[in-house]
Amino acid sequence: MIPVNERAARHLRAGRLLLCGIPEKDREGCLFMIVDQFTKGIGLITSAEEKMTVARLNHRAGLKARQSTAYDLAYQSLRAAVDLLGEGSWKRCYEFALAVYTDAAEAAYLSGDHNEMQRLGTAILQNALNVLDKVHFIS
Repeated sequence: MIPVNERAARHLRAGRLLLCGIPEKDREGCLFMIVDQFTKGIGLITSAEEKMTVARLNHRAGLKARQSTAYDLAYQSLRAAVDLLGEGSWKRCYEFALAVYTDAAEAAYLSGDHNEMQRLGTAILQNALNVLDKVHFIS
């Protein structure tokens, strides 16, 4: 019943309210619900700080989904994390960017999206600072 043009804003607001309203110790059980709300409003996130927060949530959700062999969900969450990192992430937060790109490449492989796996692997090879960080993607 919510007009289409208002839905993303409502989902973003719901994600923010859930994140603020659920104590940190209880968030793991609600992680997918929180991430889902943010994902539905992701295009409206403008703050770099909030993008990083939501990227971290998506990364956690992706790892949790992968652990449960929900590879498509893992891939969606990890792709969202990559998208939220944006330009300059390798300089701003190298370790996190490396982890997100590596996990997203693995999830792409497990989901059968080999083109995306290769694209992410290329980004890792171009941005990784040492051979140990590149080793999984050197052919």
